[in-house]
Amino acid sequence: MLLAIGCNYLARQKSEPFEDLDGRIVEFENRTYRIKIMPKPETVIVDDGVRKVCESLPDHLKGEEWYSALNLETKRSMWVHHDTYDFSPLE
Repeated sequence: MLLAIGCNYLARQKSEPFEDLDGRIVEFENRTYRIKIMPKPETVIVDDGVRKVCESLPDHLKGEEWYSALNLETKRSMWVHHDTYDFSPLE
């Protein structure tokens, strides 16, 4: 499903277990977000825990599978990947 900039969606994060590097099974809780798809920014803030740096949008986020979104409840920006979420239009 291609998402349209400016449209609102319900994004349900998939909870599929996976094995980490130590062989442990990891499973995230199901989460649901109400989001609005936004135009991708030209720059992003990269935070390594020590400092924050403004950099050009990385190549992997330029791909069609990544969407820039606004969380409609928190008003914070976020990134969503089409393989990680199930999307349905919000009325």
